[in-house]
Amino acid sequence: MTDRNDRRPQPSYPWRELLQRWSDDWLDPVLHEQESPEPFPSAMRETRWLGGRGADAAEIVRLEQRLGTGLPPSYRQFLRTSNDWHATTAPRNSLPSAATSKVTT
Repeated sequence: MTDRNDRRPQPSYPWRELLQRWSDDWLDPVLHEQESPEPFPSAMRETRWLGGRGADAAEIVRLEQRLGTGLPPSYRQFLRTSNDWHATTAPRNSLPSAATSKVTT
């Protein structure tokens, strides 16, 4: 598991900026809507975000416990940014992350 006593600074990964650009590109009606057999949900259009809410620390800890190992810092930061992602290619379903899929309390 992640060493909670490790006080070394962790690099910061720009997940939000990258995923926001991805969302903006896919939600651009000129570029992609005509390719879609069904439109993106209106809530996604309004928020301009294809992701879900970020995982909280407890969800990530439970995932690490379930897996029996710590997650890399970059993936932990990714999960804190978005805990699931709307598929951009057919079939259009939500792609749950490991932090939410099959994790129960």
